[in-house]
Amino acid sequence: MDAVPRQEYEYALSNFRIAHLKVAEQKTQLDEQERQISLLRARIALLEGGDDDEPRHTVNRAGGSSVDDFSIRNAASQLERLINRWAAEITNTSQIPLDQMRELIFNDVSQGPAHPPPNATPVQIQNLLRHLMSDTICEGLVNCLVVTSSNEANIQLTRIHEHIFARDATVASVWRRQTYSAAVESCTPDMMGHVLMEHAPNLLEVIAPGGKSLPDSLMAILNGAYNFSKMLHGSKASSGGGTDAFYKAFVPEIGSVSSLNSYTRISLTIAY
Repeated sequence: MDAVPRQEYEYALSNFRIAHLKVAEQKTQLDEQERQISLLRARIALLEGGDDDEPRHTVNRAGGSSVDDFSIRNAASQLERLINRWAAEITNTSQIPLDQMRELIFNDVSQGPAHPPPNATPVQIQNLLRHLMSDTICEGLVNCLVVTSSNEANIQLTRIHEHIFARDATVASVWRRQTYSAAVESCTPDMMGHVLMEHAPNLLEVIAPGGKSLPDSLMAILNGAYNFSKMLHGSKASSGGGTDAFYKAFVPEIGSVSSLNSYTRISLTIAY
């Protein structure tokens, strides 16, 4: 049997000890990470007021269906039907000429052509109304935090959330759910008026001149949109467990006037 030189033996033994110490050190680090994760989960469960062992709904980032995906699609579809009926109602009952109505809408969406062709059609007006209302909902109720009846307070809450979210999405999701737990029950007339004044002032003057009450069909849309926003941002299912992202909505841009001559499906698209 060949004998291993003592120097080589000691060298190999020294390397083995070093490797063993590194493995032990890594195991200690992993154990500490697991402990910190467990503490964080327990803290989040405490803040949410629930049991950390309860099953959580998750969102499939690969694009598959989940409970949350179905809820969002179902709520968005109901909201879209309200918008469609409202757009048809406004088009059929308005005393304003269609060309003038189209100009007012283009002024609100800030996307209209410089010289649109004459003789606007009812289909064009309906599509433009649907687009304007979808865009108003996106920017006025979904892509920001609308929690109180005070516009100034909502602006401040949105800024605070953006600051927290930029630093830690998990903390922001917990803070967001806790904030929405104290949200007003429904979208008040003052909140509705502010959203329309900010995003569709010309249309507001047509449908509610001189500060008159909003039509019931429009109030149903805005209240439904507010509840939709609360579902997206305030529920445990949408922002806990599976994802800490912040849902946002967007509406496709208007292509051309001619593209509005036939019915086009302009709906709220949700991303995160």
